[in-house]
Amino acid sequence: MYKLDNSGELASRLAQFSARQPPGTLAFQPPEGMIFRAGGLTIKFGDEVMGAIGVGGAPTAEADEACAKAGLDQIRERLK
Repeated sequence: MYKLDNSGELASRLAQFSARQPPGTLAFQPPEGMIFRAGGLTIKFGDEVMGAIGVGGAPTAEADEACAKAGLDQIRERLK
């Protein structure tokens, strides 16, 4: 739907959109306690999404995403 390959892009877009809207007026309200941050990547075969990988626990969300990418890079050849 959004054609994004990582959760960092989604988090950034939601933050930019949310900042422009009056509080409580978003069409999409995430469930209480749900946050969007970097650390997740889609796993694709061609253009088809097959799954996702997510990492958490690094000092920054960007480091989480870099770790997820490194892990996905390690198994990419087995996904063909």
